[in-house]
Amino acid sequence: MTTKAYDSLEEKVKSHPTELEEVYKALMENKKELSEAQKMAHIGIWDWDLITNEKYWSEEMYRIYGCNPQELAPPYNEFLNYVHPADRDFVDNVTKEALKGKPYAIDFRIVLANGEERIVHSLGKAIFDEKNTPVRIGGAIQDITEHKKAKEKT
Repeated sequence: MTTKAYDSLEEKVKSHPTELEEVYKALMENKKELSEAQKMAHIGIWDWDLITNEKYWSEEMYRIYGCNPQELAPPYNEFLNYVHPADRDFVDNVTKEALKGKPYAIDFRIVLANGEERIVHSLGKAIFDEKNTPVRIGGAIQDITEHKKAKEKT
């Protein structure tokens, strides 16, 4: 390696931590802004890696479901326990269809730990690998309870 090329490479390595720090700060700021937007719109984001079985819920997802954000996102069967008993089969069937490639947009009821019923709008879609096997499923949930109540009054 020539001295000029080596010096150039060394300079890039030295500047790298500064660039990483700037990117990290920008990401944290974007995360904060996204979290605030989700909170204002009552929209939570979720993701389930079907290969590793890792699940992610945004802070607003935890708020919507009345769960502790310090705990892991619940397994699927536990999540179904939050769904109103009369809506459980419907939600489960729609999820199974999504895993076959059919995205969804549905409304259903949830029941919080304190017994309060809420209405949510859910969008979901699976992601498939090159063999057409589902590897992830994710989406968004919006609490539309107040909107539905206001609509019923008119």
